[in-house]
Amino acid sequence: MSHFKKSSALIIGYFFYLVILCHQYSKVKKDNKMKKQLQLKWSFAILFIVLTATTYGQNNIGDTFTVDDLRYKITSLSPNTVKVMGYDGTPPAVLIIPSQVNGYTVTSIGVNAFKKEAADTTGKLETITIPPSVTSIESSAFAHNKLTSIKIPNVTSIGNHAFIGNQLTSVTLSEGMVTISDSAFKQNQLTSIEIPNSMQTIGNSAFGVNKLTSVTIPENVKKIEDWAFANNPYGSDWVTTHPSARDKLGLVTVFIEAANLPTTPPQTMSPPKVKSDIFTTTLGQYVDSLRQPLPPVPRHGIIDLIVPEGKAFAYRSWYRGNFFKTIREAVFTNGGFKYEITKINPNGVGEVKIIDYSATATDVTIPATVSNRASYEYDANSTIYSNGTTEYEYKVTSIGPGTFSGKDLSSVDIPEGVTSIGERAFSDNDLSIVHIPKNVKTIGKEAFQNNTNLAIVVVERSGDPPFIEDGDRDPFKNKNRGAINLIVPKGTVATYTATGSGWKDFNSTRETREKGETIDDINEDFDYEVTSLNPYEVSISKYEGTATDLGRLPDTKQVDGVIHYKVTAIGENVFIKPEARDPNVVVNRLTNVVIPEGVTSIGAQAFMFNDLTEITIPNSVTSIGSAAFQGNQLESVMISNSLITEHIGANIFSENNFTQVTISEEMTIITNGMFRENHLLTSVVIPDKVTIIGNGAFAQNLALEEVTISKEIKSIGAWAFSDTPLKTVEIKAESPPVIRDMGFPLLPSDFDIYGTVFTGRPNSGFADRRGEIDLIVPESAEQDYRDDDFWSGFKSINGDVTMSLNNTNELRDFTVYPNPAQDKIHIRLSEGQALQQVNIYNMLGAHLYTTHTSPLDVSHLSGGMYILEVTTKTGAKAVKRISIK
Repeated sequence: MSHFKKSSALIIGYFFYLVILCHQYSKVKKDNKMKKQLQLKWSFAILFIVLTATTYGQNNIGDTFTVDDLRYKITSLSPNTVKVMGYDGTPPAVLIIPSQVNGYTVTSIGVNAFKKEAADTTGKLETITIPPSVTSIESSAFAHNKLTSIKIPNVTSIGNHAFIGNQLTSVTLSEGMVTISDSAFKQNQLTSIEIPNSMQTIGNSAFGVNKLTSVTIPENVKKIEDWAFANNPYGSDWVTTHPSARDKLGLVTVFIEAANLPTTPPQTMSPPKVKSDIFTTTLGQYVDSLRQPLPPVPRHGIIDLIVPEGKAFAYRSWYRGNFFKTIREAVFTNGGFKYEITKINPNGVGEVKIIDYSATATDVTIPATVSNRASYEYDANSTIYSNGTTEYEYKVTSIGPGTFSGKDLSSVDIPEGVTSIGERAFSDNDLSIVHIPKNVKTIGKEAFQNNTNLAIVVVERSGDPPFIEDGDRDPFKNKNRGAINLIVPKGTVATYTATGSGWKDFNSTRETREKGETIDDINEDFDYEVTSLNPYEVSISKYEGTATDLGRLPDTKQVDGVIHYKVTAIGENVFIKPEARDPNVVVNRLTNVVIPEGVTSIGAQAFMFNDLTEITIPNSVTSIGSAAFQGNQLESVMISNSLITEHIGANIFSENNFTQVTISEEMTIITNGMFRENHLLTSVVIPDKVTIIGNGAFAQNLALEEVTISKEIKSIGAWAFSDTPLKTVEIKAESPPVIRDMGFPLLPSDFDIYGTVFTGRPNSGFADRRGEIDLIVPESAEQDYRDDDFWSGFKSINGDVTMSLNNTNELRDFTVYPNPAQDKIHIRLSEGQALQQVNIYNMLGAHLYTTHTSPLDVSHLSGGMYILEVTTKTGAKAVKRISIK
């Protein structure tokens, strides 16, 4: 009986007693003694009533009472506190526990308060609200309900089995919690758990049998009990009493070993105390009728362990000899960036946060990914740790507080994978434009504060804008947020400017342009096409003017009066004048144009059929489309090393007036028709790295007499040098390249290739032209060329004129040196041979002079090629070509 009921009954009883005394006193008239006795009884009754009344409502510790079907037990009277003991009747699915009741503060949830049996199907809690006043949750308080998420504010301890057997996927634990007892969250569906820094003890099986893939153990944890994180993830057959359970256990083991449970231990000087089986694959579950437990199965080589910086060695012996897959230090530096590992995903790719920047560059591109080695790796063969050799990849997903603050940055490129930007991450720099990638969800306070030149902020996120605070600690607080122009995705202006969005009050809020969109400015003769939004880039896509001297093309384009787009390309057909081929049509052909540095590509036929006489291709250009400069009046060209051969089209310089060509030393392919029909080109040197000369590359160059071909050449295409008056071809290749039999023809019938009619028979081979070409090859490879059918029929090879000699007397074994020569030439014959005479001829076959001694004086000869005819005293002859410097 409660104290309240007892007090009420006593007061009522003495009240009726006083009524009886009053009635008796009224009947006693002269008996003074009796009157005094009644007065005395009356006084005692009144005193007792007063005393009882003064204690009315004062309950005792341990007393219970019920309000709204919730039962409470008084736990203290100074201050007044109670514990929730349970619910009278069937509790609702959704229950809110009050923080105050009848003047008492609710401070704890008692043992078994809302516990249900696992087999129960009704009356289970699905949602519970725990007030901030509660500081402890006792054993089995919410066991075997249907809770899916729970927020536990201000609780310092959670008892054994408190939430066992629910359906929890989300648990929020408050800072200040010290102890999680045995099996507190066992048998739930947790995929992650954030353990507060205040935690000191994690009990036996506290988080066993869940779906955890990552656990972070904070720095104050002192003790981790048996099986604390065992069986994560778990299979449906993790426990059974069926006799075949031992077979099913194998399936569970495979399932678990296929998963990855990275574990981050505390930031302490030494590891916390743990048992050897906190990460095992079984919990010693009973598996047969004798209820014999299976032993724990260690997880050798399964778990990645992330440890504090500099503590990898200390953790090698942690966990009592059970080997982790890897031991990695949480913090590492790469390329001036300092990273902190935040996650390792089951696919092996981790996630990192950038926490510091130590380099001096002011234009910064933050890497999208980074790799680093583990400190130690588990060697299954020797069951020991070895030093890490594998490079593990991490994705950059966040930028920590203050990471780039005060680093004098003038530009920054944030990778697309970043989802959060910390407080003051880029404050106190010199940024003028900021791009916020589409995956960024939160931007910390003052993240871009004091970038006084910040004029443009581009946010790429559609849908809900990134969360920011726009008050005193505005991320974009400079002199005035109103000086910044905000660029947002198409269709999102209303969302970003809505009340409460955090993105109001910028100078302007405009939609971004889209990639591929045309910018038509009525004040210019050029149209532009957007090619990139990060960085902002356009190509010149159209020219509608009539000027012939354009001078320097635009290198930037201001769009919407706000953003300057960089011109990085000239599109296809922009300046083409196809009508120029009609002599009856007057065309304003371009006579002068300057391509600005920064242009990286020139489209096909961009400048085709104009009157350009010179062109400078900037070093920035890496690709040129087909026929880009075909049909102009260009006299010379220098192709820079930056031009990538694979990005050069056919016929780009055909039909011009080149007298000389300087080809990049890095070029590997001369493309089809590249220098076709340049009638003033007399000689060309093809750099050593060129491996392929394309079809018709130098065809119809009517003045081309000398060609030097690279030592790496592998193939010479059809018609490569057709319709040219070649006299000398020097090949530096040690191995004869593959050459089609149309490589050097002078063709006597019509043939169409690349839109140009060639004169000649397509199958005539070299017969019509080779007899007029002197071929120079490396002496070490001379015989290989002679033996190769592709290279037969030339007028001479290395000065040996192709002439009819008496084969029995042909002189083969002799040497002429030096070659090329300047003053003297020596002739060395084989043993047994003696020099009879030497005849010197020019390349037209005219005899110049005869000598009978070696060395020969050639100082009086002008530079060029000559033929040396050597005759021995036995009558043997040979012919060698020499070069005079």
